[in-house]
Amino acid sequence: MRIGNAVMVRAVAAAFVGALALTGLSGCSAAEVGKHCDFNVANPHESAGMLKKGHPGYVDAKAGVTCSVALTSLTATIKMQKKVSGKWKDVAGTSHTEHWTNTKAKKKYTVMTGEMHQCKGEFRAAASGNGVYQGKTSGSLAWQYGKAVTNPC
Repeated sequence: MRIGNAVMVRAVAAAFVGALALTGLSGCSAAEVGKHCDFNVANPHESAGMLKKGHPGYVDAKAGVTCSVALTSLTATIKMQKKVSGKWKDVAGTSHTEHWTNTKAKKKYTVMTGEMHQCKGEFRAAASGNGVYQGKTSGSLAWQYGKAVTNPC
């Protein structure tokens, strides 16, 4: 589901719930229905932190994960991609992974790309993750993508 300039994904899963989800939906029990994580991938934008430091022209992006249940652990990775000759290519130096333990239900956890000093071109953010719920490790959902932006500075 698209919300403003971000993309939000919701999924329900059997073992770990979320857009960081995992196995097929057919195995869900009644107790697991309604448990989920929302994954919000923002569009690339000029870095406000670098602007405040007097360094314009740096771009970053963020993704936020909020789960309806507490997790033993949560991992989220985000990276920037640039469209080159019609194909999305990872931008070196922008991938970043965060790990959290004993997360709280309904709390937002945020991961941010490394900043890149590149403003010309078409860019998007890609994020994915996984977690542990009640002792079961999830598989990672396919990469989720934010809105593509041209010349973000």
